[in-house]
Amino acid sequence: MTLSRKTLIYTFIISLLVMAFFASYLLWLLPGLYVEHINQAHIDDFQAQHLSFLDKGSYDGIESTNPVTSISLVLPKASGDIRVHSIMLDARIVIRQDELQAMIDQWQRELLDFSVDAATEPVVVDLSRQFQALFQRAIDELPFDMEVERYRPIEFSPDDITYDFRRVSSSTRIIALAGRFDSNDYMNLIAVTDQAEHIVMSWSSVVTGSIDQIRPVTTQSLPMITLVVLVIVTLASYLFARRIVEPITQVSHHARDLMAADYQPMAPLKLRGGDEITSLAEDLDALYERLRTQYDELAHEHTRQEVVLRSSSHQLKTPITASLLLVEGMMNRVGRYADHQANLPLVREQLMAMQQMVESLLSLQAMDQTGEKETIRLADFLDDFLKTYRELAATKGIRLQLKGDKTITADPAVLTKLFDPILSNAISYSAPGGRVEIRLDQAITLTNSPARIDDEVLAHALEPFVSSHRSPGRGLGLYLAKHYATLLGWQLSLEQSEERVTIRLSESSKTHSRSIRSS
Repeated sequence: MTLSRKTLIYTFIISLLVMAFFASYLLWLLPGLYVEHINQAHIDDFQAQHLSFLDKGSYDGIESTNPVTSISLVLPKASGDIRVHSIMLDARIVIRQDELQAMIDQWQRELLDFSVDAATEPVVVDLSRQFQALFQRAIDELPFDMEVERYRPIEFSPDDITYDFRRVSSSTRIIALAGRFDSNDYMNLIAVTDQAEHIVMSWSSVVTGSIDQIRPVTTQSLPMITLVVLVIVTLASYLFARRIVEPITQVSHHARDLMAADYQPMAPLKLRGGDEITSLAEDLDALYERLRTQYDELAHEHTRQEVVLRSSSHQLKTPITASLLLVEGMMNRVGRYADHQANLPLVREQLMAMQQMVESLLSLQAMDQTGEKETIRLADFLDDFLKTYRELAATKGIRLQLKGDKTITADPAVLTKLFDPILSNAISYSAPGGRVEIRLDQAITLTNSPARIDDEVLAHALEPFVSSHRSPGRGLGLYLAKHYATLLGWQLSLEQSEERVTIRLSESSKTHSRSIRSS
């Protein structure tokens, strides 16, 4: 399964989970929140209406969205007329019955005592019963008879009634009583304000929405919402997956190109975005460059070892053949070879030549091993190192000179292996009475004179087993010196002019050069 398809499937599953949560929110949580919001809106609107009535004293221009079902009473604290106000009328009620006046006085006391912490339910129930009794007595005193064939009092179960108290100010309080009758939810709102001479009470009743009425609306909207969300999520997932997979595909193709490049130079992959995929492409290119460098180094080492082995096999062939001829001649007592005492030194000489070649080959195998670096003053190091060669130079009348100074960071053992063949060759190939001069400057130069290298040898002097027919050596000295110079991060070059041969050691510009600190 492709990555884009996996991303699409994962996103689709997550979308279904989100839709399930969203559907649960629409069906259960949202209706309750909506009903709570509507109820609070009714209370806020009723509060604004009551405060507007207190300011205006009437319902003319009152601030309310539902003034039709509202009514306000202004009750005097002392005995007096009661004023009634609504959107339809302004009236005055004159109390002529002492019992009714006493009940209104009790009502006023109850209203003044009503607070947020008060138990309001008993007060409302008691006043309701007193009004029912008074209303029944008023019916009995009417000048006509009325027979009630059916009477169904509206009673709310105490378990279905909820109370919400709100203290608007120190003198104004609001109580909201919500309950259910039949299949409808009602809210009765009562506001009471204690003034200096009056008690102002407003009352309103509203029908509130219920969760069961809102839930069908949300249920009907779910299919359309689900379809729209799925379409949007699917399209977004497709675009997102394509955007994510496209650079990964480019990285995959680039990796295949690198595998088929056979360690040839390749242009790096350029990706936009600066994200983890871009970092992966950069790391892949860096890894390829590192592998290519290591491959080049291994290929170079392989070529070097191949050249060394071929040259050594060719060089060993001569002393082996000569030794076999000498031994066979002595065994068969052929001509001058019959004299064993005279020919054994010749055999020993050939065997020692082979031994030197074998030792040189062993040193070639171990010459890549380096130790810890140290800070070295070359003047002191070479002055001590030249003591070994002064006696050899003195036998030929050769002067050794050291000029300048230079501080480097290197492995002393590698330095010894570097300068040993250089000085040995310089003394060996200089004419008697000559001079070997070492100058320490930005570069290190060693000049021996008078000396000269054959032109046909000069071009290959740094290759293994290259020497002139006049040379007593095997042609490995300068080759070893060149390799040790490379380990130190230097370049070794050979040049000659007239009767002078110069070896120059300078800092290498290759990327794998070792650091040299000059002073």
